[in-house]
Amino acid sequence: MGKKTKEIDPDLRKLIVKLRDEGKTLREIGKIVGRAHSSIQRVLENFDLNGSIRSKPRSGRPPKLTDREKRDVLKSVKLNPRLTAFKITQDIKEKFNKDLHEDTIRKILKKEDLHARTARKKPLISPANKRKRTDFAKKFVQEPAVFWNKVLFSDE
Repeated sequence: MGKKTKEIDPDLRKLIVKLRDEGKTLREIGKIVGRAHSSIQRVLENFDLNGSIRSKPRSGRPPKLTDREKRDVLKSVKLNPRLTAFKITQDIKEKFNKDLHEDTIRKILKKEDLHARTARKKPLISPANKRKRTDFAKKFVQEPAVFWNKVLFSDE
């Protein structure tokens, strides 16, 4: 199967129609614009049928959120990374009066490489251990550099 290329932009389509009106063949136009003659033929057939160089409308559901609303979602997450998709969905409903599913928000965040992570809960230091650590630090704070050269530090 052949390699698919991007859609031909409207300026190039105008040029193709202009070159045909000047009497050029499909292959000549193809060499000038750098496209296959079959692509040129398709553009010209669509122009002859519709009288326009615009693309046909695409199928599929239109997006629920506009680009501005998506930016608002991203901004709120960057300001508070601990927001849940459910909470963002509620905020959108209040701000923009749009009913969304949480998965819609998750897809928007995933597209921007913002993936869900859970913050790890670390045990707090007990008051007794805080006191012991402080006493240890106070005991050795006045030791000279020679003393600290003999100490072996480990990260285990």
